[in-house]
Amino acid sequence: MKLSIDYETRSEDDLTQNGLYHYANHPSTKVYMMAYQFDEEPIQIWVNDGTKFPQEVLEHFKANKPVWAFNVAFERLITNKVLGIPLSIEQCFCTAAMGRVNGLPNSLAKQALALGSNISKGIEGKSLIQKYSVTNTPWEDIPKDDQDKFKNYCIDDVKVERVVALCCQDLSPAEWEDFHNVERMNDRGIKVDIEFAQAAIKLASSVRKDVKIKLTALTGGKVKSITERKQRDLWLLPRLTEEQLAVITPKGNLSFDKTRRGLLSTFPDLDDKVRRYLELSEEAGGSTLSKYDAMIRSNIDGRIYGAFMFNAATTGRASSKLVQLQNLKRPIFDDEEAERLIEDVINGVDIEEPASTLAYLVRPTIFLEEGMTTYDYSSVEYIVLSYLANNKKAMTDYKNDVDAYKVLGSEIFNCPIDKVTKDQRQASKI
Repeated sequence: MKLSIDYETRSEDDLTQNGLYHYANHPSTKVYMMAYQFDEEPIQIWVNDGTKFPQEVLEHFKANKPVWAFNVAFERLITNKVLGIPLSIEQCFCTAAMGRVNGLPNSLAKQALALGSNISKGIEGKSLIQKYSVTNTPWEDIPKDDQDKFKNYCIDDVKVERVVALCCQDLSPAEWEDFHNVERMNDRGIKVDIEFAQAAIKLASSVRKDVKIKLTALTGGKVKSITERKQRDLWLLPRLTEEQLAVITPKGNLSFDKTRRGLLSTFPDLDDKVRRYLELSEEAGGSTLSKYDAMIRSNIDGRIYGAFMFNAATTGRASSKLVQLQNLKRPIFDDEEAERLIEDVINGVDIEEPASTLAYLVRPTIFLEEGMTTYDYSSVEYIVLSYLANNKKAMTDYKNDVDAYKVLGSEIFNCPIDKVTKDQRQASKI
């Protein structure tokens, strides 16, 4: 028997900013209601107003029978942590994950739209969540009309979840095993150096304040922050030549990302003030530094949980949430140097190029006292592409331990294979 469920909750905690695990473990988090449906039976609603939790649902949970929900980790964590009812990873199945595997977008509303469902996920439900759930309003303080709207919204979630499940091809046993493994990783969490993360945020904040002062002086008060894009464009674009402007407007769209800024800085005739602006942009640091802030917000006792989302990338692999662990900068410091720099930041010692250095230290923020071992698939993109292209020579070379990246590196840099450096090999991979 299939059971589909959906909860509506309230809390002082910020689910979007701090993540599901932080939210589910927060003492203020409470359940408003649960909509549930067994097979094709009518959808029922339980309201947490003193009414006893449905016995048939409780027995289903205890019997370790399948439980379905959209983003089922939410229902599982709320059941376990808030209601105190055991619900195992193995018995939970996720319609959102099924939809992603079938090429649908990630949100329930967009999946319903993509499938042509006549059950709408309107803005009224979101407004109820903003008005009551986010403000942690007790159920008895919600007007009767809005209580009824909230119940209908919860019921509609189960209806749409069932539509998605019926329209999508089910996952294979191996895919469900992969999904459950991702959930186990999320439950296990990742140890991070919170003391260093706090020191890094403090240093980054100091650097950004200094950059704001310099930026205001440089632009005569017209641009006061690196994030002020409109003011930046009004001040900066008139100072560029036509050729320089073309570099940051590929296909007519303005792009001021790190790559474009790097290309712009190569022009020898670049306006001196623009060049200084680019330098200050680097000093201020980019989105990488926000990872430290995410660590602080989402951690529970020095671990971050729920960091991965099953089958979220177009290739089918898991992607990352909260701290974005899957786009960390490649290490440039050895273990001893990284350790020394971390100690310097914690102790308030000045370091060179703080924004850049902190960006490269995000990776060693993840640690275990007893040490860690890292693994990676060898040449995975190259070999899969070679297999798909039926490139038999590449496959044979790989089986014979011929390093294709070094072979190409020797051609590009005109040197013997055994003299190809680590950086040259990396360039050849690209």
